[in-house]
Amino acid sequence: MLIAVQENWSGKNFNERELKALEREWICRGRTTQQPPRSEWQTWLILGGRGSGKTRMGAEWVNGMAPHLPPFASKGSCNIALVGETLADVREVMIDGPSGIMSVSRAERPRYEMTRRRLVWTSGATASMFSSEDPDSLRGPQFDAAWCDELGCPAADKGPNQPNVFPDMKSSEGAFPYYSDHGRSDLAQNRFLRAHFNYWNSGNSGAMLDPDRLYVWAWDTRPYPEFPLNRSLWSDGENWTTGHWLNGRISGVALDELLTAILGDFGTTNIDTSRVDGFVSGYVIEEPTSARSAVEPLLALYGVDSLESGNSLVFRSTAHMDAQAPLIEEFVEQDEGGPVTWRMQELTDQPARIEMAYRDPMLDYQAAMSFAERLDGKGTENIGLPGMIDTAQAKSLVEEALQTRRAARRTASFEVPWKQAALKPGDRVRIAGTTSAPDFVVTSIEDGATRRVEARALPQHVRYPVRGMLPVPADGGKSAVRGRPYFELLDLPTWPGVEKPVDQFRVAAFADPWGGVSVYASPEAVDFKPRTALANRAVMGELVAPLVAGASGRVLNGQTLDVQLYYGELSSASLSQILSGANSALVGTADGNWEALQFLNAEEIQSDVWRLNGLLRGQCGTEREAMQPRAAGTPFILMNDAVSPAGLKSEETGLELSWRVGASGEDFTDQFFSTVARAGGLRALQPLEPVQMRSRTGSNGDVHINWIRRGRIDADSWLAPDIPLGEEREAYRVEIRKDEKLIRSVDVDSPDWTYGVSQRLGDLGSLESEIDFSVAMISAVVGPGRPMRCKLAVK
Repeated sequence: MLIAVQENWSGKNFNERELKALEREWICRGRTTQQPPRSEWQTWLILGGRGSGKTRMGAEWVNGMAPHLPPFASKGSCNIALVGETLADVREVMIDGPSGIMSVSRAERPRYEMTRRRLVWTSGATASMFSSEDPDSLRGPQFDAAWCDELGCPAADKGPNQPNVFPDMKSSEGAFPYYSDHGRSDLAQNRFLRAHFNYWNSGNSGAMLDPDRLYVWAWDTRPYPEFPLNRSLWSDGENWTTGHWLNGRISGVALDELLTAILGDFGTTNIDTSRVDGFVSGYVIEEPTSARSAVEPLLALYGVDSLESGNSLVFRSTAHMDAQAPLIEEFVEQDEGGPVTWRMQELTDQPARIEMAYRDPMLDYQAAMSFAERLDGKGTENIGLPGMIDTAQAKSLVEEALQTRRAARRTASFEVPWKQAALKPGDRVRIAGTTSAPDFVVTSIEDGATRRVEARALPQHVRYPVRGMLPVPADGGKSAVRGRPYFELLDLPTWPGVEKPVDQFRVAAFADPWGGVSVYASPEAVDFKPRTALANRAVMGELVAPLVAGASGRVLNGQTLDVQLYYGELSSASLSQILSGANSALVGTADGNWEALQFLNAEEIQSDVWRLNGLLRGQCGTEREAMQPRAAGTPFILMNDAVSPAGLKSEETGLELSWRVGASGEDFTDQFFSTVARAGGLRALQPLEPVQMRSRTGSNGDVHINWIRRGRIDADSWLAPDIPLGEEREAYRVEIRKDEKLIRSVDVDSPDWTYGVSQRLGDLGSLESEIDFSVAMISAVVGPGRPMRCKLAVK
């Protein structure tokens, strides 16, 4: 069977060999011997997905060969093997299925011999059943032909472990391959298919299979990228990410093939890329450059080392190093400093952030940016990849690049005797004298009386699975006029599960039609740099009725919130789900802040108008916002993955920047983009206000005041005797006011303070019956947080 690899097949011209093959197959399907129209060949050729007629074609082929119908010449007896995943599949699909051998038989129906698991024709031809569950049963029998199940492999991590499974979590039969991390891997599918095609084309297989008669499941007639992006038309679009489809992948290229092609164009020969892993959808070299400059971004991001071996230039991914690293324990003593010289680069000399620019094939090859960040470094390192990769893969690559960069700050140099002559650059080694140190890779060897070796540390690898959601195309793919999106920049308090405070400066956007939103920033209103791209629009709306103030810390069953959504829908959740973070939303306030609340029940009372009740208000330290009444028209945002970090950098915390937000892929003009000035990142660092303030007056007139601190980081667990501090040290700012004028301020290091009689008399002039008192926890970064203020009655 022929394999279709043309993504745009409408103008394909077939060679004579292909046309003859098509003609033979056309006759086998019961057509006349007259040539079909060329347009029918084209359509028929690319139908290789589900429901495209592959089983029908195989059944017609068997039914033409066994009775020796034209164009098959009479050869006497004919023995055919029917091979499927299981014997049940062979019987239910290939034999008795709606397109199986028995169903499409016209001239003669074969006799089924159940005990011998075979079909028999009056011509003497037989078709025997076999399954992949018992491959040894194929040993011994001789066949003239075989009809096998089509090839296929999910584009999932470790897909070749179980190429027959289909990752569809909506189906009870859906599954991921054994030991898969459930991430996308176009490389796994590519490796599987290359192994098959190379084997059947190598000559090692003899004449068992004609490589021109291999089907790959699943080529789909739905046009890419309309499928999988248009999920409103095709509900299985989400399965494409890790599914078997070749659409959108067959035009991609594995990294080993790409490096070979690039270096070949530069005239570089004697290269070995057989141990290189990686996959890109495309790569562009758009200006004169050197071979080194062309491949360096790929080597840096995909963790590929280059080294000389004899007369060859060898490229190798870290994953292809020897798993067992030999121990280097015999050294030539140096004059001073011991046998091994260790070096550790300061963290402040390491980048705190690595940014990568690339192009997203799912968003019409628009420019995009992904980043990885750690808080203990300094500065930003930029990598420009002139390639096409999806957003989830970009995030995985840049996280692994930063991980490798951090590990490489530790290096070692030492000298070994010539008995270590087999040691070469690129070898993985362990160095004696270290206890918890990682493995090292040899980066250079200088030969003389001894062998001087330089090595750098390898990361103790943590995988970052390639998991991400598909973007939503503009208006489901229909043509429409786009404009400036509606968006909100949100400076939010620390959220459970958020590791970096700067990630709580977020952006939510909505547009109809939707084609993605790009976010740029600059210290001035010029020279904007990309910060992030939003693939999905947020569920946003506005209140249609006023919302009264509400107490926090309890479920308010008697209070409702009516909201009209611009897009999306809401759903109810159980109390257990709510306490685990479900149904979180934001409601704006008049002063530009946001209240975080949750809701148990959601009911659509009109088209796109929802009534929420069972409210849990003032979450994450927003009690003050909860006590503010809200008018109709106040913004509402559902907190989900579409509300993304805006790309604020750690060193920009608290600084006012110009943010430019607009429609992805459109001109960088005011027609499609809006510019606002915002400072962010402070709210997530601000300590929460203390609670449960109490006072008592001693017999000597001193007032003893105490309170309970709150934590903004990991403070929800009931297992420990106390919550984590969440700050560098415990400190509080205590203030006393009289007639709204600050008259005393003192810092204390415990949640209690004593207001002595003499202090009271000096501050207030008398032992008044009421004290205007406030206390706030102090952050080493942003100073005092939100204060708790109340008037204490003194007895």
